[in-house]
Amino acid sequence: MSPGSATYVTALPNGTPNSELLLTRFDDDLMVRRIRILVVEGRPVLVRRLAALGTDYSDLQIVAAATSIREATSLACTVQPDVALIDQQLSDGAGSELCDWLHVRLPRIAVVILVSDSLDETLLGAVESGAIGVISNTAATEDVIEAILRASEDEFLLSRSVVTRLFRRGRELRRRQSPGGCHEATQ
Repeated sequence: MSPGSATYVTALPNGTPNSELLLTRFDDDLMVRRIRILVVEGRPVLVRRLAALGTDYSDLQIVAAATSIREATSLACTVQPDVALIDQQLSDGAGSELCDWLHVRLPRIAVVILVSDSLDETLLGAVESGAIGVISNTAATEDVIEAILRASEDEFLLSRSVVTRLFRRGRELRRRQSPGGCHEATQ
């Protein structure tokens, strides 16, 4: 940070969900745009991980945290986040269901889905639901931050392994649907 800059941090008390993590940086009296984040996960582990980063990512603001789809829909309407970081496995349904709901009702919210398995159906479901990013819920905190930053800029983020699997799946589906062989195409 440059001289004359200050960082103001209000951390989550004891990792309590729905508390506000406010990270704001003022550089020469110019406020940096904050990315407002809704975190939806069954256990508030990610909220604590993000809060622990403190001043390293002063442009992030966790405006709400939810543990269920029901709670998240209400909070999303109230806090209007820029990015929703949603666990695929929630107590009352799949994160992709919440992504569908947000995509229809609050389309300006960019959604990143956290997946715990690498099943093609899970990954494809997340992409088809309108998620702009899919990342493993065991990804390093820095990778989650990158996903949030890219989503806020409307950039798609799929890990290389996810893209590879999706392309392989598409190729396999085309092979099954294709009559096959060059011999048949030349006759």
